[in-house]
Amino acid sequence: MEPLTAAALATLLVTKMIEKLGESLGEKIPELGSHVWEQVAKLKDVMKAKSPETMAVLTAAESAPGLVDAQPDVFGLPVLTQKVETLATAEPDVAELIEALDADVRPQLPTAFQEKLVQQVLLKGIKGKSIKATDLNQTAAASATKVSQEMLVDVDVEGGIDVSSASQTA
Repeated sequence: MEPLTAAALATLLVTKMIEKLGESLGEKIPELGSHVWEQVAKLKDVMKAKSPETMAVLTAAESAPGLVDAQPDVFGLPVLTQKVETLATAEPDVAELIEALDADVRPQLPTAFQEKLVQQVLLKGIKGKSIKATDLNQTAAASATKVSQEMLVDVDVEGGIDVSSASQTA
């Protein structure tokens, strides 16, 4: 499943978060219409039947949006997205409902909701005699739609460059 699909869905399922996200992005959320909210309700019912644990976390985040910032390791959008993706992978009927909902909603969402760009740069513009670096890691969230990761950009050294244990994950 495409990461944005699950991210958009997790956001929709946690409906009270939509306004908060819109405010933080400076975007007004469009009226999605009763058909979309009926689809969301149907999806919630199916997800509750298939995975009560997942729906319990989503419902808690919906009821208390402050949990998203207070406990991002449990209620953050990347965590909620992963839970929805995992359920959709295991349950084809959930995936089908998500795809239908995504097709209805995606065109209506502001661009800020449709794309999530992650750009990471490590060790850029360094000049020196030598460089020794260990454990360089770049990891982009699963909800990212575009990822750019760079290491050792515009580096000018007289001696050697010693890099061990470098990784990039998108």
